Amino acid sequence: MFSMAMWMAAFVTPIQIFVGDLHGINTLEHQPAKIAAMEGHYETHRDAPLILFGIPDDEAEETKYAVEIPRLGSLILTHTLDGEIKGLKEWNKDDRPRALIPFITFRVMVGLGVLMLLVGL
Repeated sequence: MFSMAMWMAAFVTPIQIFVGDLHGINTLEHQPAKIAAMEGHYETHRDAPLILFGIPDDEAEETKYAVEIPRLGSLILTHTLDGEIKGLKEWNKDDRPRALIPFITFRVMVGLGVLMLLVGL
């Protein structure tokens, strides 16, 4: 039974990652402020970096201690290296989501997905 579970994880996890990517593209189109909060972007960027780690600070309107990979954020979200990602500053402070919890929980979700893929393989 354990072997069957690992085979299932090995085959289903890549499908889940693909479906998650499609959902991210849909969310970018319909809820761009949510994506900005999850990604920790306060400024609008073309060729946006992927922020791996950091601490979003809504008061200072920046992600402190950010560890970034240049241009990868745009590639993942728009499937182009110079795609535009709107930052949280595009919305009034009253209309934007707080970034810390979505930022952290998104990284936990991605980490668990990668871990599940590695365990399955």
